[in-house]
Amino acid sequence: MVQAYVFIQAAMGKPSAVAEALRKLPEVRSAVVVTGPYDVIALVEATDLQTLGRVITEKIQTIEGVERTLTSLVTGI
Repeated sequence: MVQAYVFIQAAMGKPSAVAEALRKLPEVRSAVVVTGPYDVIALVEATDLQTLGRVITEKIQTIEGVERTLTSLVTGI
């Protein structure tokens, strides 16, 4: 099992909708709206790195309002 924090820049006025859409994905453990250079932070879990990559590129990055993502793997779990 691998986990990663995905930092998301959203379009203006879209952070809440992006977070709501993220929470509907089974791989997303949490998604919160934050302030700062990123608008939403999501904790994502997958069985392996390849699956994690597909979740990010095929599911998260295709959500309306997502403009850019940065992924940080969690270590020590």
